[in-house]
Amino acid sequence: MKRPKLAPTDRLLSAWLCAVWSGWRSALVIVKPDTVIAWHRKGFRLFWTWKVRRGRPGRPAVPKDVRELIRRLSRENPLWGAPRIHGELLKLGIDIGETSVGKYLVRHGKPPSQTWRTFLENHVKTMVSVDFFTVPTISFRVLYVFLLMAHDRRRIVHFNVTAHPTAEWSAQQLREAFPFDQVPRYLLRDRDGIFGSEFRRDVKAMGIKEVLSTPRSPWERAFIERVIGTIRRECLDHVIVFNQASLYRHVKSFLAYYHESPTHLSLTKDSPEPRPVHSAECGAVVAIPQVGGLTTSLISVTSNGTINSGTTYTGSGGRPAGILAGYKGGTTNTPNSTAFGNVTVDNFANINAAGGDGIRAYNFGPGDVTINNHGGTIVAKDMFGVTASSSSTGKVSITMEAGAVISSGSSADFFWAARRPASGPPPGRPERAARG
Repeated sequence: MKRPKLAPTDRLLSAWLCAVWSGWRSALVIVKPDTVIAWHRKGFRLFWTWKVRRGRPGRPAVPKDVRELIRRLSRENPLWGAPRIHGELLKLGIDIGETSVGKYLVRHGKPPSQTWRTFLENHVKTMVSVDFFTVPTISFRVLYVFLLMAHDRRRIVHFNVTAHPTAEWSAQQLREAFPFDQVPRYLLRDRDGIFGSEFRRDVKAMGIKEVLSTPRSPWERAFIERVIGTIRRECLDHVIVFNQASLYRHVKSFLAYYHESPTHLSLTKDSPEPRPVHSAECGAVVAIPQVGGLTTSLISVTSNGTINSGTTYTGSGGRPAGILAGYKGGTTNTPNSTAFGNVTVDNFANINAAGGDGIRAYNFGPGDVTINNHGGTIVAKDMFGVTASSSSTGKVSITMEAGAVISSGSSADFFWAARRPASGPPPGRPERAARG
């Protein structure tokens, strides 16, 4: 290539450009050194990618649901690292590497502080409250009721009644309430003089830490104060207490109801002793009195399908019935004055009772007993087809709808209903008041 010839005007223009534009030389560079180095590095990566894979796929991708699960575990458990979350995923049957888990962790600046709700829930399981409340008798004596409540399920762990509360007596109630392997960590109480030096010494010896409320501040012991108010409003305000034994029976009866029946907002609408959910398939809703009629409960049985009972004797020596429902009596089958409930059985099932009654319902309380057989077939090979009995003033009723079939053994009646006195025979074979 020949060297270009420059005219004088070309030289003047070049000299003018050098004076005006100092970076004119950069326009003459087609590729910069940094660009060449970047091309070399990219080519190096592509070369080794091709050489290693040779058309084979690389590490498999982590599914989206697994990635979301890793992030969820990381957010809800900020103190967990990749090894802990990796172990949990392995227990869930998810095959993934620990490095892949670490890749999808949620990054926390610092461990977050727990909420007040979490802080209180961590302590409420080891905390109990103790308190007294007074009840006047018919003769104007004052009785003291001792309550000891566990905060976790609002359960009354122990109660007692006395006319002369002392520190020694209170300490004895505490020892009776908590065996050595079930001692709580904190005991919340007020500054009542009943909790004297003897009580405080025993509490310390048991390894329990006392937490005292501020004087004249019952809201600081809101749980137990609310329970005391409930006992007064729903039970003691409706009765007259005759003596110490009478008060003990009233409180005992109400606490049995309190633990098993009413629901609590703080327990997500459950009772202190968790109650199962009874759907509509379990039968009709029937009211049963409790706590001497102040509240009600019920026993309702609805059967469908087929029921086959065996011939092996039960632990109490009785024969197994196809359906057995009722309120029990005392140790000698005496009436139960605390069972204020009705017993209802609605049978739609076919029952084959090999050794006992087909349907047997009984009530040692003052409630009624009702059996309705809605067309099911009942076969009792050795005992009664249907039997109902009451040991008190309750009504006994057996209804057989059209189409119902009952077959019993040669030595037994098809069905019977009886209301017998307390001195009568046991419920397995009571006197027959009605035969069929």
